[in-house]
Amino acid sequence: MRDKFDRLPSDTRTRILERDAYICGYCNGEANEVDHIIPWSYYRHRDDDNLIASCEDCNRIAKDKVFSSLAEKRQYIMSVRSGKKWTRKLNNRYSRCSVCGELFNEGAKGATHFICASCVGSGYEYKYQFEMRDAR
Repeated sequence: MRDKFDRLPSDTRTRILERDAYICGYCNGEANEVDHIIPWSYYRHRDDDNLIASCEDCNRIAKDKVFSSLAEKRQYIMSVRSGKKWTRKLNNRYSRCSVCGELFNEGAKGATHFICASCVGSGYEYKYQFEMRDAR
């Protein structure tokens, strides 16, 4: 367990999240954490090259496993995420966008109950409201 002196400084965390545009480096979802590519338990450095924006789920899957490359780590995480057990877990915590079909957190960055933030930002929310009204 890390003590309070081992935590990533907030300015470093913000810098990495902004560098990666708050997009998870593993699943391309919304990132809210920073992951050490080579785990902290093996390589006690906070080099920006060893840090990547990550969503909570991908960060938990990776834990402190060591991989020979970032591509190998990404492949491992995506294989775990595609399993039935993990898919059920995700479906219970997230909503599925009615426009693009992606899983998302309701209310995150402007998302509604039915449409993810990226589709809302693209103007689909307005279009979707009229389609729903016309369908009645």
